[in-house]
Amino acid sequence: MLPRLGQALRRLSPALRAAVAVSACIAAGQLSGRTGLGLVMAVGARRVALADPGGEPASRAASLALAALAGAAAVFVGTLAGNSLALAALGMFGLGWVAGAARSKTDAAGRLAAVPAVLFALAQLLPGDVSAAAERALAVAVGGTVAHLLLLDALPAGWIRRVAQRTVAGLRFLAASAASPAAAGRFGLVLAAAVTGCLLTVRALEVRRGNWVVVSVLMVLRPELATTRRRGVERLAGTLVGCALAAALVFLLRSVVLTEVLIFLLLVGYFRLQPEAYGWSLAFLTPAIVLGVGLLESGNWHWATSRALDVVAGTLVALLVAVLLQRAAPPPPSSVIG
Repeated sequence: MLPRLGQALRRLSPALRAAVAVSACIAAGQLSGRTGLGLVMAVGARRVALADPGGEPASRAASLALAALAGAAAVFVGTLAGNSLALAALGMFGLGWVAGAARSKTDAAGRLAAVPAVLFALAQLLPGDVSAAAERALAVAVGGTVAHLLLLDALPAGWIRRVAQRTVAGLRFLAASAASPAAAGRFGLVLAAAVTGCLLTVRALEVRRGNWVVVSVLMVLRPELATTRRRGVERLAGTLVGCALAAALVFLLRSVVLTEVLIFLLLVGYFRLQPEAYGWSLAFLTPAIVLGVGLLESGNWHWATSRALDVVAGTLVALLVAVLLQRAAPPPPSSVIG
């Protein structure tokens, strides 16, 4: 019995650590009277935790550090770019291309490259001046650092050198992808065009919190149609279940302490399921997000409705783009027997 319990706790340990990192950021915001800033820190911690590639400690430390730095920079620029449609579109295209090119290489590289693209899109929801941009960037960096420290038992020797090596290798890969018609570069252009088009559309239609549509495209679209279809169905199902649960919890929970405890438990479920059952993990994440916003806007169940609609729209866009991408792909060469 005890050995089985120990194995279960070891399997749960990464999820517990990630959930503690995010929950600690929310609690810090509550205790300091800066709930909004605490939520921004929590977003940074979650995105950094998702960039964890697993495996060798120095590689994990390098990826987490790069995610924290890139995320903070993206939030700073995104907050300022939210004031200008041209800058927002230009930045979204560039970061979308980077995410797409990296995703064509490996899934771990794609997760890391998606961090700045997602945070850039989200930062535009609340545009601000340099002071606001710096404050949010610092909050994301702090949240990312909290996740970085809690997810690792210790900082391994040589991790800073690994950060430099990975940065140089990444820049060389992106330069090669931009200079040649490789599959990575082509899919980067497809993802960049898709997210930029979504951004321009939601801004033109003045859709509140419409940047979640952009985030859904970033999360769902893959080079392969089958993978995009599976991920899209999972995202739709998990998010809709989570939104229904979130709408109910907003009305049932009236205690801040109980809300924060439930957010922590939901985050544990999310991080535990995310690598293995993407759809079910979102059924845990969505109510955690809505309840977290509820700490800032008590009783606001409309966030659940907005998230459901935006995720549906973004997922459908990703599926449509994937279908068109497959149809446009050149047929495989046929063998000639003669």
